[in-house]
Amino acid sequence: MPPAGGRLRQEALKIASLTEGRFDPTIGALTQRTYGFGTDRERIPSPDEVRRKRGMVNYRDVEVHDRKIFLKKPGMALDLGGIGKGHAVSALVAFLKERGASRALISLGGEICCYGKLWNIAIQHPRERRLLGLAVTKSEETTLSTSGDYERFIKHREHHHILDPQTGSQNHFYAGVTLAAPGVRGGVVDAQATAFFNMPEEAVHAACEKSKIGALLIDHHLNLRINKNFHEPFEKVEFFNV
Repeated sequence: MPPAGGRLRQEALKIASLTEGRFDPTIGALTQRTYGFGTDRERIPSPDEVRRKRGMVNYRDVEVHDRKIFLKKPGMALDLGGIGKGHAVSALVAFLKERGASRALISLGGEICCYGKLWNIAIQHPRERRLLGLAVTKSEETTLSTSGDYERFIKHREHHHILDPQTGSQNHFYAGVTLAAPGVRGGVVDAQATAFFNMPEEAVHAACEKSKIGALLIDHHLNLRINKNFHEPFEKVEFFNV
């Protein structure tokens, strides 16, 4: 079995294939090396620079041999931020269960895995410092992931950190996307939230049906769009005055 880092990279490439590149771990050529997200060199690049660097983003240009990974083009870079936290919370659930924990809730930067009792999960309002809603889980294993334009951006939310691998720029379909699924599926749900943020509503709902994941979509007018799978992991979901 490959080490944890190797499993994470393999999982990222698998989800990139399943989402047809809507989630792409080679986005690092843009997120880190062009926009500078996660560094002290954040900036808004020119459209020409984005177009040039876009050619370095393609998960199909990654080769994995045993425990080694090869990037075919000079200038390519991996960014596993769109899957890493979800992968970590799943690993922590496994760690706790191995040591006999009968119940737990693990929250890491918008990624949540919980089990063993009914847990209250707050849903953040994407534009105000208050709650948008509250969900009460069942006692079974539950995974949630949220992606939004309001936590990390350069100067303005218009320049948020969730880049579309196909264009190299930001989409503005949603202010926030929250996914929910039964089971411990942290890495998958985390990456899907990133992918869905870059997909129009009809495509998201179709993908949710295929993957058995529930979605709460919040557009920029604070309209809520909820597919039927979203309620499955919960005893109750309540929304406040949006």
